[in-house]
This record gives sequence, C-alpha cells and structure tokens, in this order.
Amino acid sequence: MSRIVQWNELTGRDFARLEPRRAVAVCVLSPMEVHGPHLPVHTDMLEAGALADRMLDKLAGDDAELTFVRTPPLFVATDVVPQRGSLQFRASTVVAVATDLGRSLAAQGFRHIWVMSFHGGPRHFLALEKAATDVSVRYGCRMVSFFSLLLSRLTQGSHELGDVLKGVAGLDRELLKGDTHGGLVETALMLHLDGDRVARDYAELERKTVEMAFAQGTSSLVEPGGSGVGRIAQILRRFVFSRRYFEDNTYSGAPGAGAAETGAAILDVLAEHAAAAARELLAETVPLERCHSPIWPLRHLFLSGTLERALDRVLGFKSAVF
Repeated sequence: MSRIVQWNELTGRDFARLEPRRAVAVCVLSPMEVHGPHLPVHTDMLEAGALADRMLDKLAGDDAELTFVRTPPLFVATDVVPQRGSLQFRASTVVAVATDLGRSLAAQGFRHIWVMSFHGGPRHFLALEKAATDVSVRYGCRMVSFFSLLLSRLTQGSHELGDVLKGVAGLDRELLKGDTHGGLVETALMLHLDGDRVARDYAELERKTVEMAFAQGTSSLVEPGGSGVGRIAQILRRFVFSRRYFEDNTYSGAPGAGAAETGAAILDVLAEHAAAAARELLAETVPLERCHSPIWPLRHLFLSGTLERALDRVLGFKSAVF
C-alpha cells in the first residue's frame, strides 16, 4: 500500500530516506474567499484538500512503493469574489508562487508534482497552468494543474456539472444550472466536510445565479461553445458578467438544496475521476499538452495585467478587497 505523508511532519532523516523519483508531491493552492453568507471563507481550501485526500485514498492500493507527500496548503489565488473577507493576489503573483514551489520540488528530485485547487476563476487556474508548464519544460518534470485537467475532461470548459453528477441519488440536475459558487454543490460539500461551520439558515437562501441576473439583458448568457471569434466573445462575456454579478452577490446557485449525504457522494464522484486521471499521469500515458483547460489558448489575454486594468476602467469595476 502506498504511503500518504504530510510534508510538514517529516524530519531531515525522513527526507534523507525519501526517494523523490518514487514519490508524488501534492500541493493545494486555493483561495480564502467569501462563499455566500453561510459558508466559511476556507471553503475552497477545504474542498481542494478533501479532493486530494480522497483521490490519494483511491490510489493508495495501486503501488506499494509509491509515496504521496502533501505539502501545506497555500491560500494564494486570484479572481476571488470582491467582497470583504476574500484575500486577493495578482495573477502574476500566483504564477510566481506556483513556479517557485514547483522549481523547489523539482530541484529536490520530484518528477511528479500535482497542484490541486477548487476555484473556477479563469485567471487563477490559467496562472497555475502557466506555472506548471514553465516548470515542466525547464526542469524536465511533470507538474500538472488538476483543476484544469478535470475541467477539460469532465465538462470541456463548461460550468455545468449536471452530466458529471447525474449518478448522485436525489440530486436535481435542474438546480445545478448556474451553480458555480457557494451554491448546491459547495454547500453540500461543506455540510459533509465541516458542517458545524455552515450557517444553520442556509436552507432559507433563495436560488440565484449569474444567468438569472442577466436574463433580462439583450441576449442570454450561455455556456461557451463552438470555436473561433464567437467562442472567445462568449468566454469574455461570461467573465465580464460574472465580475459584475459578484460585486453585489456572494453566491451563485441553490445552497438551500444542499445536504451532507449529497456532498459525500459528490466528493466521491469527483475523486473517482481525479484518481483515473492520476493513474494516467503516473503511467505517463497522457502528454502534458493534454492537461490544459479548454481556454489555455486565451492565457495571454486573461493573464495580461495591462488588459485587466483597462477592462476594469471601462467597466468601472472597483474591488473592495484589492
């Protein structure tokens, strides 16, 4: 059975005995961010860590000589909800931190470095992808952003989890439409993971989404599809609408429909998919080029600080936390 150990608990003697080429470094970089009036701000951190742990549990019986080393989590993230309580970092900072972390691990001999997150902000997961790509190319290792890999495999870039979670008993797929932040999925997960910290009145929160808020606009807000200029326009439009929406709202979805049993089932489904991807990574049967999110080709656009500042001026966007 594989070992799962915590980096911060190991001694110098432990590290001297550790064979990095027979180990995987597993790192969490996810935000401290407001999730509605009912969930704690460590929600993304806890979810990313729980997904990593459940995935590793599923992998533990595969290779008795393999060691998984979990580093302490880092709450360095961008694209957070701009409400008091969120902690925001520049995308360039996320790239720099993730790159330095990967570089340090690669220098110590780790070939496999997996970065976990549970945050759908495009600039955040693109920043992690960029860091992973740069480190992999420069140091000859295999550093991967798991959120991006799963986003590509499970939803092809869509925000909808209906098809992925269709086997979860009692889950109303209609309620999953627009459920992107602090809604049914995350409330259910947190009721399972840290239920004592979920506000008891969560069930009274009404369903509201980015799509519902902008349904009265000149055209509907739809999931990005197709290709070329039209798809780019859709992606940018969703990004702009989401920024506007979260200036005044702290969640998107149906938190009142969450339940602890549902959260346990959701976590298990996502961990099964993550474990399947992890096995391919360990066997090195999947090239790193196929580990990117669908919007990777737009990384230069999203990660441009100059463009971000220009867009914020045009929109009149003012963050309350940065």
